[in-house]
Amino acid sequence: MCGVKVVTTETMGRLEAAAVTGGVSEERLMLCAAEGVRDALLRYFPRASGFAFFCGKGKNGGDGRVCARLLREAGKKAVVFAPDVQRFEELPPPAERSRLPRGTVCVDALLGIGFRAPLSERYAALCREFLQSSRDYPVAAIDVPTGLESDSGLADENAVRAALTVTCGLPKRGLFAESALEFTGRVEVAPLPLPEQAVAEADAAGEWLSMQEARGLLPEFSPVQHKRRAGRVHVVAGAEGMLGAAVLTTRSAVAAGAGLVTLWAPPEACAQIACTVPEALVRPRVHLPDPLFPDADAVVIGPGWGVTEENKVWLQAVLERCLCPVVLDADAITLLANCENWRGQLKGSHVLTPHAGEWSRLLGRASVPREEAAEIFVRESSGVFLLKGPSTLVAASGHRWCWNSTGNPALATAGSGDVLAGVCGALLGKKLSPYDAARLGAFLHGLSADMAVGVAGGMRRAVFLTASEVIAHLQPAMARLEDAA
Repeated sequence: MCGVKVVTTETMGRLEAAAVTGGVSEERLMLCAAEGVRDALLRYFPRASGFAFFCGKGKNGGDGRVCARLLREAGKKAVVFAPDVQRFEELPPPAERSRLPRGTVCVDALLGIGFRAPLSERYAALCREFLQSSRDYPVAAIDVPTGLESDSGLADENAVRAALTVTCGLPKRGLFAESALEFTGRVEVAPLPLPEQAVAEADAAGEWLSMQEARGLLPEFSPVQHKRRAGRVHVVAGAEGMLGAAVLTTRSAVAAGAGLVTLWAPPEACAQIACTVPEALVRPRVHLPDPLFPDADAVVIGPGWGVTEENKVWLQAVLERCLCPVVLDADAITLLANCENWRGQLKGSHVLTPHAGEWSRLLGRASVPREEAAEIFVRESSGVFLLKGPSTLVAASGHRWCWNSTGNPALATAGSGDVLAGVCGALLGKKLSPYDAARLGAFLHGLSADMAVGVAGGMRRAVFLTASEVIAHLQPAMARLEDAA
C-alpha cells in the first residue's frame, strides 16, 4: 500500500496540464481546490469569527477568491484583500492586523508554487503585518506559504508562518524540508481531479501517508485470534531512575494490540512494574537468556535503558542472534553509535527510531539535517530509519521516503518516543513489514495525539500532552482509522 505521492512543482504542473487536456476545465480545477480548502478551514477553525483572504493575481489568488465565495455561501463571513489592485473588496484597508475582528483567520493566497526568493518589499511587509500566526489571528496558507519555495523548502525571512497549509492536488516536496517546518504548520491536501494514469506514472520525491493509505496498512483481524497469534513482543528497557520509559513502552505495546508483552526489567524493580502494568509479563534482566527470545515476534530495546558495558553486550547479542524484527530506540541507538562498523551489523528487519541528536551521533557529526541523514542511512546501511520530528520521515533502502501526516507540537514531551517504540513493536509483532510498521506506527502515534488535543476542532496553542494521554488514545485512534471511508 503506497501513500500519496510527494511531487515537484514541475511534476504538479504537468499533471494539471494533463487534466486540462483530458477535459477538466481550469475553472473546475480551481473550484475543486477551493472546495478542499474550504472544508479544511471549517474543520480546523470552527470557532473562527470570519476569514480574511489575501489574494494575489495568479491562480493561487483565484483559489482564494473562489474559496471566499464558497464560505460566504455557507453562511460564513469572508472578506478578500487584493493587494495588487490596492483595495479590499468588502473591508476598508486596515492600517494593521488588529483592525480585523479578533478570531479572524487570515488566509494566504498571495503567491503559489512558482515563487522564487526573495520576496518583494511590498509582499514582505504584507506578510509581516498580516500573515504571521498568533493566538488571535491564526493563518492558513493555500498550496504553499508565500515566501516558501515549493521544491527546496527554502524560506524568505519574511515568509508566511501558517498554522495550516492546504496544498492542492498532491503534496509538494518543499513542504517537508526541515527548513520549511516552522512555516507550514499542519499540512492537509485538497484533492484535484487528476488523471489516475498520469499520477501513477509521475515521478515522486517520496510519499505522504494519509488516512486512506494508513487504513490499508492495518493488520487483518482474525475471528480465531488468540494472544500468541496477536503478536509476542519482548521489551528490554528501564534502569534506576528511568523505569517510567519501560512502563510507557510496555503499556503502549499492549494498547496497540500486542497479544503478549514481556518486559525485561531491573530485578529490583520487577515487583513494582508488575503492579503498574498488570497486562504484561515482567522478567528480571540479569543474564542473557539462552536461547534469546525464541518465542518473540518482535523485540523493542533501549527506552530508559542506560548506556553501560553490560547493556552493550545485550545489544550485541540482539543484533547477532535475534531472529525476529527489532526496534532500536533511545539508549540502544546511543550504544549502537559507539559500536565499530555499526552499519554492517544492521539488517533490513531492524527499525531505528532516532531523534535529531541520536541520528547526529550515529553519523558522527553535529546537527545533520534530516534529509541529509536519510540519504546517508539509505545509501550506507540496511534497516528502516524512522527520523522523529514534525512530519516524521521514514526511510529505507528500496522504498520511497515517507512523511507522516499526523501529529502536533504537543507530542514534544517526555516519554513520547517511548510510546512510539512500543507501538512500532506491536505492529511488527503482527507481522507487518518493518517499513510498514514504522510508517503506520508514526501515523497512529500522531493520530492519537491529534485526538487527545482536538486538532480537527482547531487546536489551541497552549496545549500540553502527557505520554500516558497518547497511550489512552491509541485504541480510539485505531478505531477511527478502521472506520475511515
